[in-house]
Amino acid sequence: MVDTNPLIKQSKLRIVVALGIIAMLASISFVTMESFFKAQQLDASLVNQAGHQRMLSQRISLGIQIYLESLKHNQVINESARSIVVDSSNLMLSSHNGLVATTHSDNVKPLYFNGEPSLDRDIRAFISTALSIIQSTDIKQVSDESRTYFQPEKLNYLLFRLNAIVDAYEEDSNQHISNSAMAERFIWAFTLLVLLLEYIYIFKPTLALIQKGFAEKNIKHNRMQLAADSAQLGIWEFDIHSHELHWDKQMWLMFYESAPLSPLSSFELFEQRLHPDDKQFVINEFMNALQQQRTMDFSFRILTPNHNLRYVHVHSILEYDTQGNVIKIVGTNQDISEHKNKEAALIEAKEKAEAATQIKGDFLASMSHEIRTPLNGVMGMLGLLKNTPLTQLQKQRVEVAHSSAQSLLALINDILDFSKIEADKIQIEAIDFDLNKLLAEVVDSLAQLAENKNIELILDTVKIESSRVLGDPGRIRQLLTNLLANAIKFTHDGHVILSASLTSYSQDQWQLDFSVEDTGIGIAEHKQSQLFDAFSQVDASTTREYGGTGLGLAIVKRLCIAMGGGINVSSRPNRGSRFYGRILVGKSNHAQIIAPDFDVSQLNILIVDDNSVNLSILSDQLSHWGITVTMANSGQQALQVCEQRVTKGLPIFDVAILDMQMPNMDGAELGRSLKQDPRFHPMHLVMMTSMLMDNDSQFMADIGFCAYFSKPVNTSDLFLALSVIGDNGEALRKAVPLLTHDFLNSLSSEDNHCTKINTKETLSKVSNKNVLLVEDNAINQLVACDLLEDLGLIVTVAEHGLDAINTLNAQTEKAYCLILMDCQMPHMDGFEATRQIRAGHAGATHQHTPIIALTANTMKGDQQRCLDAGMNDFIAKPIENRILERVILSWLSP
Repeated sequence: MVDTNPLIKQSKLRIVVALGIIAMLASISFVTMESFFKAQQLDASLVNQAGHQRMLSQRISLGIQIYLESLKHNQVINESARSIVVDSSNLMLSSHNGLVATTHSDNVKPLYFNGEPSLDRDIRAFISTALSIIQSTDIKQVSDESRTYFQPEKLNYLLFRLNAIVDAYEEDSNQHISNSAMAERFIWAFTLLVLLLEYIYIFKPTLALIQKGFAEKNIKHNRMQLAADSAQLGIWEFDIHSHELHWDKQMWLMFYESAPLSPLSSFELFEQRLHPDDKQFVINEFMNALQQQRTMDFSFRILTPNHNLRYVHVHSILEYDTQGNVIKIVGTNQDISEHKNKEAALIEAKEKAEAATQIKGDFLASMSHEIRTPLNGVMGMLGLLKNTPLTQLQKQRVEVAHSSAQSLLALINDILDFSKIEADKIQIEAIDFDLNKLLAEVVDSLAQLAENKNIELILDTVKIESSRVLGDPGRIRQLLTNLLANAIKFTHDGHVILSASLTSYSQDQWQLDFSVEDTGIGIAEHKQSQLFDAFSQVDASTTREYGGTGLGLAIVKRLCIAMGGGINVSSRPNRGSRFYGRILVGKSNHAQIIAPDFDVSQLNILIVDDNSVNLSILSDQLSHWGITVTMANSGQQALQVCEQRVTKGLPIFDVAILDMQMPNMDGAELGRSLKQDPRFHPMHLVMMTSMLMDNDSQFMADIGFCAYFSKPVNTSDLFLALSVIGDNGEALRKAVPLLTHDFLNSLSSEDNHCTKINTKETLSKVSNKNVLLVEDNAINQLVACDLLEDLGLIVTVAEHGLDAINTLNAQTEKAYCLILMDCQMPHMDGFEATRQIRAGHAGATHQHTPIIALTANTMKGDQQRCLDAGMNDFIAKPIENRILERVILSWLSP
């Protein structure tokens, strides 16, 4: 079948060309006749002016005669005659100048300027002589030469020449009229010729194309009907004017009617088959399409005579008449029941997969809690036991137990880390750190393990020329520790070597090449390909003898890829293995980072958050540190507060802590507005968000933020960040791209110059040392009590949430300064207990007492759940002394 679109385009083009030619001819005819008409108007005007010159010359001559007679007989000036001469002379001179200026005819020009004297000079002399005579007040003043200009012979000659001018203008006019008539005849003849040619070459072929198009349309319609029948598409059309609904044969079959009925019957059958729950929806859609003259595209359900459910999809278009008015709605119906069934099956499978994923996540979180809670007690008790007098054998057993607990914790961390990596939630940060120092710490942490097996552990960093780099020290430590621990595990004698080198990768990046080589049992070549698969080990005997989850190398591979590199292995059985890889790190120009010792109570801080609970908690924490706090619940209010301070002559805020997710103006927009205003540019901006994403750190740094934390933020991180910002020194400048949790960890762990905080001495100045510990596990109670009492605090223990409520209500003489709340407990868990306390059910005295969550769940959602319940901070189990001291100090510092 020939495509009719080119034919239609060709017909349109020919018609446009034909109309264009006609329009061009009409335009040419109009312009030509318009020019002829203007020329005739000009000719008539020139003839009229030239004839008027004769009359004016006669009038001037008559005025001069009257003026001379009055001088001769009365010796008085005839003002009337003078006025006639002056007016007529001026008019004649003006007309003459106009005629001379507009005359371009070869017939007229010689008459004006040829001869001696020329007519032009003669007229000007005539006019100037007349004006000269009327200036005379005595007949004697008029010369005989002047009088000759007005003698009959002289005047008649002037009139003769003026008549010749008029005749010449009339001759030109007649010639123009003749030319105009000739042009009209030519245009008429040419137009007839063009119309004849257009009929032959344009209209006649166009009619043929139209006839061909109709023929093609009929063929196309027949074939489309055949295709519709094959695809079981029902075709219908609704006439806007007659309101008749016409169905094709397939439509009747789709609605379970064997033979076509009348157009009225189609309406009745349609409504009869519609599912009762969809009837009103379909009718509304059809009426809206009818009233608003729009298309339809939706699905609905019908019921067969046997009450089986079928799904039908309708799609319609509009048909227009030549004036652009809608005349019909034409559509197709298709039975999509099979597609719907498959779609439902896919949705069900997807929901099951999502449920399985959720179950796995819940299982990991539950396992983390269930294992970490008793592990907290084990590690805590072992830590306390190490500080008591022990025999050598007892010390050895404690070390073994502690090492086993740490191994168990490492296994849990591996599982949780792999879960995050598998969900693409892993984040790689860019922190300035000392690479040599990190490598030494990794080796030192495993030195005892190697020594126990009489293995020599070697570190080779000769090829590292630049010690300080930009990267994620935590992740680098994790992957190297995994590789070294594996190498030591599978090596019985000999050595394990960690080698590292830096080579320039680009202008601002290093390539860190590393390898871990051992003299262990080795790996067969055919088994090396599965090493980096999750939950995979070389064989079952390896698992039985050496243990492990099979996640370590899978995590290492994912981390290497996340840091722009990869990892490989080469190995020979009984000869050893070599794991070698590469990652990318940034180039750093900074020296060792030094943490500042700054008094944060000097700061004046603006907090902006639309959540009143978060706003109140953060304000209380900052006020507790002696910081001056101003609050705003929106970006607009924050800008108004800043404007008001400037208006009142007050200094701007030192720091503004902004929430990211706010309506109307989010934290990023507010930060950009503040940084673009020169008055507020010196203000340091800190972003807090519950939706931390990759690359957000650089995005926030580009706006002008100097710190960026995910919610819930650890108070120790916040305290240290404010110290760095308040100091506004070297540590802040070296935070690239800005202050983050990992940067602060790197700062505090790598800085040997920081002033050590004497926690006991600080807490000894606190007037109220009463602390309530809410914990259901007896071992954890003992560990936590020993740690807290070692800090000089007075501890009261509650077994569960309900016991805590009763204990708080009973404590009326002296309030508790701090509550440490376990999250998972019988009778009443920590979340509900916290909500009860915040609601005042434990007494108004303790309604706002700081509550620290003790949780084995370290996932971000669990931490946010603690804050949502009303808790102020959280500590992960097993409890580390350093973290416990830092958190308590942040809440109880006097």
